[in-house]
Amino acid sequence: MLGGLSLACAGLHAAPYVYPFNTMTGADVVARLTVDPVTDSDFRERDRAHYYVAGIKDATQGSLWCFRRALLPHELNTEVAHALKQRHSAAALKANAAPLVLDELRRRYPCDGAGAAR
Repeated sequence: MLGGLSLACAGLHAAPYVYPFNTMTGADVVARLTVDPVTDSDFRERDRAHYYVAGIKDATQGSLWCFRRALLPHELNTEVAHALKQRHSAAALKANAAPLVLDELRRRYPCDGAGAAR
């Protein structure tokens, strides 16, 4: 039995595995944060998009972008989603959302020359 398991595991190393469950496209973030939810599933997906963007913000605030004004976290997420929709084509929004969100945060809220928060 272990021999079969070893062979099965060996096959997993043949190609790199990409963990797909936490990634969102730019289009996913835009749709989930700019369209009012209707169903329970819509509400869950909207929350998942907020958590996704919050993770990006938490990991990079103060080093890659610097927030300087009072705004509720969900309002910032929605503001970024609307900006993505306005600034990017449908084709560009098919890409992973994380770099798109981060670029928008950097554009809107640049850090000082040293790269640290004031």
